[in-house]
Amino acid sequence: MRKKGVLFDKDGTLFAINGIWIDICNELIDEIINKYDLENTLKGDLLESIGIKDDKITSNSILASGTVTEMLQTIYLNFTESSCQEIDSSDFMDYAFNKVVSLNKNAVNKFVVLADLPRIMSRLSIMGFCIGIVTADLRESVIFLLKVKNLLNSFDYIGADDGKTEPKPNPAMFFEFCELCNIKPKEIAVIGDSKKDMEFAKRGGAGLAIGVLSGTSNFTELKENSDYIFDDITEVINSGVLF
Repeated sequence: MRKKGVLFDKDGTLFAINGIWIDICNELIDEIINKYDLENTLKGDLLESIGIKDDKITSNSILASGTVTEMLQTIYLNFTESSCQEIDSSDFMDYAFNKVVSLNKNAVNKFVVLADLPRIMSRLSIMGFCIGIVTADLRESVIFLLKVKNLLNSFDYIGADDGKTEPKPNPAMFFEFCELCNIKPKEIAVIGDSKKDMEFAKRGGAGLAIGVLSGTSNFTELKENSDYIFDDITEVINSGVLF
């Protein structure tokens, strides 16, 4: 069945994940340590708790495929437990959310695209595809990035961490995309770099679950729930599996 919709993951699929998010998280935790007068020795533990070890992002970690909300909750639980401080969780989350958005905006020009996205999106649009992006990143940050990269109008649907909608692998955003574009689950291809992306596709009943090796996961980690695995989205498009 020819596909009518494509749902892309963001980090590791459309944009490089390792360098920029490691920098953002390092700066975020430095800010938290300074604000709450924490011991600098906590930094390594906090980074590792969200999935950064030896300056690399661990596959299937919170940073690799969890939401920003989940990442901040993990940091909060770890540093309050280690420091024995009583800090209001709502105040911390408000502060940390704003800090992540600010750090994302400041680093927006450092986000590296993993393909010729304008050409790919234009080709899909001309062929009548409904195009969406589903990410664990904060909605405000995603929209800002896509605007700066002149890609915002390429997407018919943007699913992101808004604190309300259930994140991947829950298929809530998958079904929102179906309803918006008036297409059936089997007419949709999901493309992502993590096990959660592939599970998200299967739980939604997608026609295709396509893994890419441009993020943090390897072939073995992706193969269980994927129909195809390619090096990157350029190879996906050139393969013809969508058409």
